[in-house]
Amino acid sequence: MSRLIRKQCGFTLIETVVVLAIVGILVGSGFTMVGAYMSNAKQSSTKGSLEQTKVALLNYIKVNRYMPCPDSDADGQSDSTGNLCDTQFGTVPFGDLGLSQGTASDDWGNLFGYGIHAKATDNAVMGLDISDAADAETLKGSPASYFYRTSAPAFDLDTPPTALDPGVVADSFTICKRTAADDCSGATDKELEYIPAVIVAFNENGTVTDLAGCGTGSRGIRETENCDADMQLTKGIFRDNLYDDQIVTISAYEIKQQLLNMLNRVVLDSGEDEGEGEGEGEGEGDGEGDGCQHGSMGQHGSMGHHGSMGQHDQDDQDDQHGSMGQHGSMGQHGSMGQQCQQDNDNDNHGGSMGHH
Repeated sequence: MSRLIRKQCGFTLIETVVVLAIVGILVGSGFTMVGAYMSNAKQSSTKGSLEQTKVALLNYIKVNRYMPCPDSDADGQSDSTGNLCDTQFGTVPFGDLGLSQGTASDDWGNLFGYGIHAKATDNAVMGLDISDAADAETLKGSPASYFYRTSAPAFDLDTPPTALDPGVVADSFTICKRTAADDCSGATDKELEYIPAVIVAFNENGTVTDLAGCGTGSRGIRETENCDADMQLTKGIFRDNLYDDQIVTISAYEIKQQLLNMLNRVVLDSGEDEGEGEGEGEGEGDGEGDGCQHGSMGQHGSMGHHGSMGQHDQDDQDDQHGSMGQHGSMGQHGSMGQQCQQDNDNDNHGGSMGHH
């Protein structure tokens, strides 16, 4: 009697262990990749919020003509006593900027750190009286004037840092390159200097962290440099538990750019005042003898005097003296030279405002 032998098919214990190990590796890699993707997405979102916050700060300058002080108690309002900022290191005053708290925070819920020029908390500078000419000149010579509120702007185009006068580097922020040594001691390690204000996102390990205190959590040397209450900040390559900070700077040139038309007009108005004074003197002196006024552009060159778009008929003649091309251009009757004509028939085209 023949006996049929059936062969049992299946996985051995060793094979099962190998398969489970492979599956575990794949699942673990998947979670790692998903985690990295989520972290990168949060970093990207935070970068956008930082830029939006910077734009809000620059818009604040356009409206108010000065930079806000930091928020020292996370209520969204800048904190100051008169013109003196209460703190140099705080958070972004999101309420003053018209931002939500979420917009002024990183994607881990930490408010952005906000640091300003050291002299903005120095009463020897911020306590000056801008209505006093000597004090006003002293203010203009300090970058702290960017934060001075009374009769703003207290700064002008010559306020440091400029190419000729960079100011005091120790009072402003210095930003070190990603490739710099950890202590930023190399000759070429510095990316930016003389920065009057910075905004910093501390991100994943930024719990209870600001520019003046590192709080709890694991962080590397370069991140520690960004929360140790000094004026040097360091960029770095993103690494888990070592570096994930993001830094945005606001330079003096960007601050001045927001009020450039106003600052230029101050200079131009000063020059025009001198020119008008000279023109008026010349016009009065020349006009006494012959009834004509020569001199300033304000008397002969404006459209309101000789250059209006209307038509002037004089002595029943069909002459048009009102077009800019015939009577109102600076080249003919509006130049600073003497273009006044006087007829014996009382046809006075270069006379006073009463004629034209």
